[in-house]
Amino acid sequence: MNAPYNIPVLLILFNRPDTTRRVFEKIKAIKPKFLFIAADGPRIDKPDEKELCESARSIVDEIDWDCDLKTFFRTENVGCGRGPSEAITWFFEHVEMGIILEDDCVPSLPFFNYCEKMLIQYEKNEQVWIVSGRSHYTKSNQFNTVDYLFSNYALTWGWATWKRCWKHFDIHLENHWPDFYRSGGYKNVYLSRVEGYFWNFFYSRLYREKNLATHVWDFQFAFCMHLNRGLTIIPAKNLIKNIGCDGTHFAGATKALNLRASEVFSIENEPTYILPNRNYELYHFTHDFIDRLLTFIRNRIRKIINKVK
Repeated sequence: MNAPYNIPVLLILFNRPDTTRRVFEKIKAIKPKFLFIAADGPRIDKPDEKELCESARSIVDEIDWDCDLKTFFRTENVGCGRGPSEAITWFFEHVEMGIILEDDCVPSLPFFNYCEKMLIQYEKNEQVWIVSGRSHYTKSNQFNTVDYLFSNYALTWGWATWKRCWKHFDIHLENHWPDFYRSGGYKNVYLSRVEGYFWNFFYSRLYREKNLATHVWDFQFAFCMHLNRGLTIIPAKNLIKNIGCDGTHFAGATKALNLRASEVFSIENEPTYILPNRNYELYHFTHDFIDRLLTFIRNRIRKIINKVK
């Protein structure tokens, strides 16, 4: 890309200099005019982590293009919930729209043009909340005639959004979940009964967690999106490679971690209506649910075997 890339980019990092550098190399290739870098602080019970965090942050020294750089480097550790979500809040204190990349989500170059087009095209459309770079089921026949579709699934491994959406974010579920659940909850969001029951069960468990804000944020943002009947744009090609198999919350290999990021993608055929593609959603849920269930079973078996040894 020769022209300056005018969409602001936020890079969220922590203690993995190697994966951080792989993501940064892609950012460096497009030379964004507005670059934001946020980092959580080292954990006090891990003395070797300070050096790793400093090494990851040192990528700022490799910025060799003219850009408006802002950094938000914490000295204390606030965890995997508050850390990313407060970084995104900080980001949207400065910009109206932008791309969010974490230190284990490596984008392909077409991801940036795709995000730019979608962010500008749907800037004023409050139905659209997320521009996802992640697409698990690109062989679905739902992509036969379109280059992207709309879904209720909020996919946030390499994504973009607007300040108008993030302003609704609430890391705590207690403000809305009880009333939402009493009114039917996710049975009113998803077409299939099994999806509705599954997500009601999932969020009911999440709601009961006392330390929710310390370790997760993306499910809460998805919930805010659903409260406001928002939708996600999902591309026909996967544009993000997740390399975070050693991350803090990694729970075992799933097929999603094997996805490659396509280096060839452009939008030529657009959907006619801004409506969730129910056939795709059911396909996504069925395959993703089975994948997660098998991963869970494999991990439980491993734990049992390790205890026996």
